[in-house]
Amino acid sequence: MTDPPSVDPMFGDSLRLLPWTTEGGSPCYVSADEHGGTVSTFADHVEELILDAVEEAIPAAHAVLDRPTARPAELRVALNKMTRLLSDVHRVAQSRGERLERLRPLQDGGDGVSAALDG
Repeated sequence: MTDPPSVDPMFGDSLRLLPWTTEGGSPCYVSADEHGGTVSTFADHVEELILDAVEEAIPAAHAVLDRPTARPAELRVALNKMTRLLSDVHRVAQSRGERLERLRPLQDGGDGVSAALDG
């Protein structure tokens, strides 16, 4: 799991992991206090696009894998695409998990958060 950067005095420890990285592959963060802010809203949209892309890619990957005559190049393309998407989904899961962890202390507060988290 990617550890957030050291605590920023301006933003405290509430940083949200974004669903993209820098060109060098380093994680990107935004202040999680920015509820509904432009970057957070855009990040939510990008997360949905990532999840939609995976949903479309899974059947395509199965189609290649299910073909006994699939060429090695086709298998490599499918594996490369699924590996990239898996990395993206992992980052989305990390980000969402970190946000859920921040809600955990509120569960004991009796404000209905635990009911929402428990389903």
